Formats: sequence, structure tokens, C-alpha cells
Amino acid sequence: MSIRSRIVGFSADVFRRGARERELSAELQSYLELLTDEKMHLGLTPAAARRAALLEIGGAEHAKERVRDARSTALFEPIARDLHIAWRGLRRHPGFAATVMLTLALGIGGTTGIFSVVNAVMYRELPGVVDPGQLVTFTRIQPTGTYANMSLPDYRDFRAASKNFSSVAAHTLSSMSVSVAGAAAERVRGDLVTGNYFGALGVNPETGRLLGEADDTAPGASPVVVISDAYWRRAFGADVNAVGGTLRVNGYPFRIVGVAMRGFGGTRTGFSTELWMPYAMQRQAMPRMSAGVLDDRAAGWINVFARLRPSVSIEQAEAENATISAQLAATYPLTNTGRRIGVVPGVGLSPDERDEVSGVLRLLLGAVVLVLFVACANAASLLLVRLVGRQREMATRLALGASRGRLAAQSLLEGAALALPAGLLGLGLAFLIAQLVKAAEPPGSLLHGIDAPLDGRVLAFAFAASMLSGLVAAVLPALHASRVMPMTAMKAGGRGFARGRSAVQDGLVAGQVALSFLALATAAMFFVGFFTLVNAPAGFEQKNAAMVSVDLAMQGYPAARGAVFQAEALRAVRAIPGVSAASISAGGARVSIFHPGEEPSPEVFHGREMELGTRVSLGVVTEGFFETLRIPLVTGRDFAAADRDGGPLVAIVNQELARRMWPGQPAVGQRIVWPPWSGPQRAPLEIIGVVADSKMGSLIEAVPPTLYVPLGQNYDGRNTIYVHSSNPASALRDVQRALARLDPGLPTYAAATMPEYLAAGLWQQRMAAQWIIAFGVTALVLCVLGLYGVVAHSVAGRAGELSVRLALGATTGGVTRLVLRDGVRVALAGLAIGTIAFALTGRATARLVDGVQTVGPAVPALLALILSAVMLLACYLPARRAARMNPVDALRGD
Repeated sequence: MSIRSRIVGFSADVFRRGARERELSAELQSYLELLTDEKMHLGLTPAAARRAALLEIGGAEHAKERVRDARSTALFEPIARDLHIAWRGLRRHPGFAATVMLTLALGIGGTTGIFSVVNAVMYRELPGVVDPGQLVTFTRIQPTGTYANMSLPDYRDFRAASKNFSSVAAHTLSSMSVSVAGAAAERVRGDLVTGNYFGALGVNPETGRLLGEADDTAPGASPVVVISDAYWRRAFGADVNAVGGTLRVNGYPFRIVGVAMRGFGGTRTGFSTELWMPYAMQRQAMPRMSAGVLDDRAAGWINVFARLRPSVSIEQAEAENATISAQLAATYPLTNTGRRIGVVPGVGLSPDERDEVSGVLRLLLGAVVLVLFVACANAASLLLVRLVGRQREMATRLALGASRGRLAAQSLLEGAALALPAGLLGLGLAFLIAQLVKAAEPPGSLLHGIDAPLDGRVLAFAFAASMLSGLVAAVLPALHASRVMPMTAMKAGGRGFARGRSAVQDGLVAGQVALSFLALATAAMFFVGFFTLVNAPAGFEQKNAAMVSVDLAMQGYPAARGAVFQAEALRAVRAIPGVSAASISAGGARVSIFHPGEEPSPEVFHGREMELGTRVSLGVVTEGFFETLRIPLVTGRDFAAADRDGGPLVAIVNQELARRMWPGQPAVGQRIVWPPWSGPQRAPLEIIGVVADSKMGSLIEAVPPTLYVPLGQNYDGRNTIYVHSSNPASALRDVQRALARLDPGLPTYAAATMPEYLAAGLWQQRMAAQWIIAFGVTALVLCVLGLYGVVAHSVAGRAGELSVRLALGATTGGVTRLVLRDGVRVALAGLAIGTIAFALTGRATARLVDGVQTVGPAVPALLALILSAVMLLACYLPARRAARMNPVDALRGD
């Protein structure tokens, strides 16, 4: 039997089955209407007659189900049959089906993988937490617009006055030194919490009990601690007898009362908490803090979250908080005037952190969506090519009575049949991408420690992306199928192909080229931005510097003993072979300074420190600090050993601070006032030197105004030891060994070479550059394959025409140019569209990540040249094959 006879027979069979099903449905409806008429003749109303007829058929509900079943059968059996037809056709062309599925899987997998990271960061479900969607975070908003934490007295007042929250709780993260049964101390992350912390979250214990209100009463009265399941297993081997045992925190004994449920690691995104203790134990858990901080309304140091009551909206909660804020401002004007408490959905990220991480995640999600669009366009091109080859089949089905809508529906079902397995493949790729994103991030990033499981929300997203991709890829072929003209298709050449290619295919290819160029140009912009930041002058020598930190206050060192340790540590480190210089810094804080006579009263300053004076970065350093990091001394002198307690108070400023405080005047010899936040007032400081500007904290931000003061006059136990060495990585290990010899129980942390430390602060820029480049290259590969496929299909469709040209004397070069012309025209059109799109979106895209600037025209122009060469190659290969075809073979095929 010929292929044409088989198609005609199959189409006729499909038509007869559809007619039979329509008859069955019509028969049931006719029977119902006949019974209804009979009941109406007995005097019943139409409604009553219809109910009686339904009851006679077999019960109202049963009859309705029979009617629905008949209708469903008439609706879904054709769909099932069309799906079967689609699968059978795809099985006959496994290479085509695999190509389309892999193409869609790349787009679906990439999009789902990035969404899983977004879901884990922005919408993560906390293990063991009851109804996390009802949790919100409080933020104290300063008059300057900056966000700050709340004070414990303000928290208590809000908790007492609030009516829209079922519970209001607070916590404060802090690193702590912990040891078990005399073992060496280790640095772990702990959390001070209110007594209702676990109750507000709904978390249950794994064993023992959790903290309660009775544990958070009188200061120092409840030395109890709850440990995480992970720490319990790591430190105690999951021994149930650990509950009731002792844990030394910062050298102070705490009794273990319970283990939090497995999987719970606190509410902070990117960090895993290992122990919890009540706020009443603040002095023991956080010895560095000022005395009386528990009752100080000006001290913003706690994080507050709350659980909304059912049916209470965020807007209602914000309105109530605004009222309470106004009442507190009226009662405590010195500390609360102009301040209000905002409400942010969810827990884990502050508003600033949410903005920081959401920018780069939106960027990655946008980039991978471009890849998905390219994949859909590529799949649509392939489906169009296959559909053109099936025009005679479509025409036969139309001639035998199939509707155009039925043909279009079958094309859409074919897209769905391809999208479902593509989605399954994409899930595996999504898991891999999520793991790679997590693994590539340094400890300092907000994505560090994030678990991105393929939960219900991610699976639903993957299914929706799969179905949408399949429909988008199949919609143009479906429209094409619905417009097939039977007579035209039957008169086409024996191969059944249309001559040339359609404008729709050209448009799809141009769109792929445009999106690929946009993705690659954006990737180039972020790569240039990252490269520029990494190589920008920082104002100090990075290459040969290294750093390691210790916390003497956490180990219980008093000031006198800590000063002795600092001196011994410097002597030991400076004696290490290869170390040319070493110093200690206790910087990191921001303080307010004033010209003499302009400082406020201690009461006013204590309540509004962040709003008054000139805010500067503070560096508390030893002598030799500027030599160690090779920061040039511009004028004046460096700190000396004589700059200690009892001597005149001195300071050094950077050039930026000198310009702000004394524009046009020499800074050396000037005086400033640096008021303490609490305690006795200090005398004015004399400026003894000016150093060059440097970016010690971040390469992204502008040079901060910086004040340096000597450690000998301002003791601080939170120390970072800097060394200068020709081999900083080796010197770093030697420094850690030297510190261990001085105090074996003192844990070190944050050990890194200076390039490593600064690069960790550029995690957003590096992540954006790496992943957008990966997505851009993927889009380019798909685009090249799409362009190649369309040109190759065009060559196959024009085989007869090109054969005639060759037979009539056309040269191979002329045929090659003829084929190249159309392909290059489409590619250039796509490049032009992509260039315009990048010009319109580049500036807004750059603003999503700090420190990235738009690039000049040279980068897009170079990229356009590279892409043009790649596109030319994609067109040249099928063009060369066309030029080398045998005219006799081609004409014989037609």
C-alpha cells in the first residue's frame, strides 16, 4: 500500500470515529429531552419535568454524571487520540524529537534553576516553622532614611501595645567562643532571643525543652542554652545525655536544656545558628557591649519579627506601628523623634540586604528567561520545518473533513508532548545549576549556606515553564497548520516541501540573534565592570598582604591582659621569616566627629548619634599599620610607641576627611572632638598626620572619610592582624601557628590574603559576570543552530531551483553567495535589533548591581563583529553544500 493510500485510510478512520462520538452525545441529549417533553404533557412545569426525567434515567446526580461523562468523552478522547498521534509521529523521528526536547530543556532547566535560588532566598520555607507566610520583620527607620535595629525597651513597648500581631519576638546574632568538656574552643554562631522566640515560630524541640518566658527575666539569672540538632550531632554525637550537661560559652558555664528540631537553623538567611540563649544573659554572651544596654532606649541592636493575626494585612500592621511610633516619639522625644517602625514581609533579610540580593537575582532570572525565549524560538523553527514537510498530510486531513482548528490543536498538543519530557530533563539541569550557584559563592555572600531544594513551588514553576514553553514553541506552527491550503499543498513538489522559507522563520531567527546579542552584550558589560573593579587602585598594596582575626573580648581577656597579648603577638608575627611588617587593626565601626565647640550635649548625642556631626569610618591601629599595607603618608607623622594611655590624644585622617573637615587648610595640627557613646567624655584629638585615601572595606564604594586612632589609647579586643610578605599564603599559616602557641584555646577566623578578602566583597559582580556569560553563550549556541537549521531547510526547499541554476551555468561561488545573502540579511537584522535593545536597557540593567557602569560603543561593536563571523559560518556551511550538489540528482529527486 502506498504512503498516500495509508494517509487517506487513516484520516477517514479518524473522521468516522469523531462522527460516532458526536452521535452518542447527541443521542443522550435527545433521550433526556424526550423524557422531559413527556413529563410536561402530564402537567409538570419545565423545571419539574426535567428533574423528573433525570430521576427516571437513574437519579439526578447519576444522570448528570452520565451527561458530563458523555460530554467529557466527546471532549477528551479526541485529545488523547491526538496526543497518541503526536507521540507516534515523534517516535518515527527520534532525532528531531531529541533536538527539540534538549533545546527546550536548556531553557526550562536554566530558568527553573535560577528560580529555585530566588525561591530559597526570597520565599524560603523555614524548617519546623508554623505558617511562615504570616511572619513579618520590623525595621526602625531613621530620619535620614537608613535602616537600623530596634532597642529592647522599644521592642517591649511595641509588644505590649500591638493588637494586630499574635506574637512579637526578637533576636540578635553574635559569634561566640564555645567549648565542650575542656576541649579547644571554637567560634560558632549564636543567637540571643526573647523568651517567646520559639513559641512565635512554632518550633518544637528534638529533645529536652526550648527557651520560655521564665528564662528571660532577671539579667544573668538564667544561664541556659538550646543547641541546634546539627551542633548536637557534631559535638555530642547525638547523645541524649547531653541535655542537662554544661557548655562553656565565652568561658561562662551554660546548662543545655534542649535541642532544637532537626533542620532548624534560625531565621537568618545565609547563616546557620548553632545555639540560642535568653537576652537576660547578654553580658555573658556578648561581653563587648556597653553596660546597661538591655534598658537603653537609644541602643538599636536587636532584630524584631512578629506573626500577623489571621486576616490582618501588612497595611493594617504598618498603620498600627505608625501610631505606636508616634506615641513613643511623644513620650521619648530625645531618642524616638522622627523615627518610625516599618513592616517587611518575611524574615531572614533586612530591606537593604533584600535589595542587594534581589538585584542580582532579578538580573540572572532575566538573563535565563532570554535563553528560554531563544530556546522557544529555536524549537518553533524546528517545528515549522517539520510542519512544512507534512503539508500534504495536513491537506489530506482537511480534504477528508478535519477542521482547521483540529489541525491547529494537534500542533499545540505536539508542543506539549515535547515540553513534558523536556521539563523532566530541565529539572535535573535546574538542580545542577542551583548547586553550582551555591558552590560558587564565598562565605561573605548572602547566598552562602542557602539550600535550594526542588520543593512544591519550584516544581509548579517548572511545570508551568514547560507547558508555556511548549505552547509558545507550537503556537506559530499551529497557526501555520490552520492556514494550509489543500490544493496548493497537493500541487507542491513531490517532496512536500514549500519553496524557500517563510517570513515567520526569518523573524524567529532574527529574534534569536537579537536576544543572543542582548545577553552577550550584557554579560560583556558585567565582565568589564568586574574586571575594572578588581584592577582599580585601592590605595594600598594588595598583592603581598594577608590578614587573620581573633576576638580577645570573646575569650574573656580583660583590657590589661589583652594589651599584653597584642604586644606579644606582634613580636611573634614580626619574627616569622619572610614577614617584612605586621600590625593590628580594630577597625570597622562608624562614628561621629565634630569641630571643637560644635559637639552636642552627651544626652542629645547618646540618643541621636547617627544623625549628628560628620560620620566617618574608624580605624583603631597600632604603629606600623600604614607601612604594613603600604598606604602612603602624605604629611605629618605616623603613630609611635609613645602614643599610649596617659599621653596626648592623637589621630590621623585620610585625604577625604581632611578635605571635608578643613577645606583649603592644612589638617596637621587641627583638633577634633570624638564624643563617646557612653561613659566619661574624652579630650579633643590632635591631628598628627594625613595618609592617602584607600578602600579597605569595599572596592565598590567611594573612598570613605576615615579617622585613625592608636590602639594604645583606645583598647579593643576585636583584632585583625595584618602582615606584609612576599608569600602571603604561607605567612598566613605561620601567623596562625604563632597565635596558637601564645593561646591554644584562642580561635582564629577570617584568615585570607588581601586579594581574596577584597574579591569576596565582589560576589554580586562576579556572579553576574560568570552566569550571564554562561547563559549568553548558551543562547548563542542555540541561535547558531537555529540559523543553520533554517538555512539548511531553505537549501533543501530550493534544491530544484538551485539545480536549474547550476545546470544553466551558474558558478558555485554565485550559488554560495545567493544562499548566504538571505541568511546574512536575517542575521544582520537581528544584530541591529539586539543593538537597539541593549542601548535601551543597558543603563537600567547596570543599576541592578552596585559598581557596574555601562560600556562605551567599542564593546558592543567588537561583540557584533564576532557574532557576525559566527553567523556567517553558520550560513556558509549549508551554502557550500548547496553549491556542490549534483544537479542531475536534485532534479531526479523532484
